[in-house]
Amino acid sequence: KIKSIEQIAQSEIAALGKNLRMLILTDYIKKEGIKDIGTNNDISNISVVSIFENLRRKFPSENIGILSGSLVVLPNTLKDHLKNVENLTSKDFSCKEIENTTYSVFNFKGGNKRKVQVVSKIFKDGLINILVGTKSLLGEGWDSPCINSLILASFVGSFMLSNQMRGRAI
Repeated sequence: KIKSIEQIAQSEIAALGKNLRMLILTDYIKKEGIKDIGTNNDISNISVVSIFENLRRKFPSENIGILSGSLVVLPNTLKDHLKNVENLTSKDFSCKEIENTTYSVFNFKGGNKRKVQVVSKIFKDGLINILVGTKSLLGEGWDSPCINSLILASFVGSFMLSNQMRGRAI
């Protein structure tokens, strides 16, 4: 599945370039895998972290982000930009750089609604081209009309739920 995601991303990057707004939804975060980001360790499970890291390795020039309930990873270049988004101040978020990468783990004050609002704006504005998230946070009740490519890397159990997730991009 990881190789298929990489092939789809490669095709979409070639077709859309910097206009790409790809959303990848999956079931698991596997936050413990964060220690493997920036290393040469094999990450072959299907999770937010593994998908992010495999795409980061394969497409180093793309801006990729993670948005889940317990993990937000964004490019380091967005640290200063965040202060201009949604009236954030340096007190509203903190970040910790991930070694050997150009990415950081961001922590936002407030609930999921706030971080989803901020990252959605960054995604819409094209500062992130590929966003990897969990279906539980982004699969229901979140709309982003800017999405032009959607990958469901999920073990969806019902037709109705898969329709809801596809609805994020329609």
